[in-house]
Amino acid sequence: MQHGARREDGLAVRAPAWPSPAARFVVWFVTGTAALLGLYHFPFSSESLLPRFMTDSYAFYARAAGVLAHASDPSVRVQGSTISGRFAVSVGPGCDAIEMMIPLVVAILAFPARAIHKVVGVLLAVLVVVVANIGRIASLYFAGAHSPDLFDLLHVDVWPAVLFAVCIVMFLLWARSVDPRTRGSRAVQAQ
Repeated sequence: MQHGARREDGLAVRAPAWPSPAARFVVWFVTGTAALLGLYHFPFSSESLLPRFMTDSYAFYARAAGVLAHASDPSVRVQGSTISGRFAVSVGPGCDAIEMMIPLVVAILAFPARAIHKVVGVLLAVLVVVVANIGRIASLYFAGAHSPDLFDLLHVDVWPAVLFAVCIVMFLLWARSVDPRTRGSRAVQAQ
């Protein structure tokens, strides 16, 4: 139907709104993810704020995973962003789960929901991914200490897929919890 067209009864027909909520979500998700990943991979000077923040985050991950590893291997030591003991794991670019967090955070922000739900969703999502990543780094230390072949498999194939799945499930659970259509249907089902 053309814009401004009239139905048989003479009433005006409104053209469908564009973009639809789904199209808006896709546009915001794609552009937001591309922009933030571009910013993350931009070759900033090592003295600028983002590289210094990233270096601090690598050290945080190493300390946190080192605490887990030390609980069952007292030889574990952490120096900067390196965990050492029976095996050495260096936490650096790509080990911070940022490339997984960015699409997850952008998806939450692009989803049509109330601002408070988005803030809670982003905070919870980042927390879940950070905790999963700390577990990942600690498990890589143990895998390397016991089986270097297992380390490579976990590092390259298994853990990236697990973190990706965690992000997808996290987004789907959050979206379902804030979508009024699903909240209403669960309330009806509970009665």
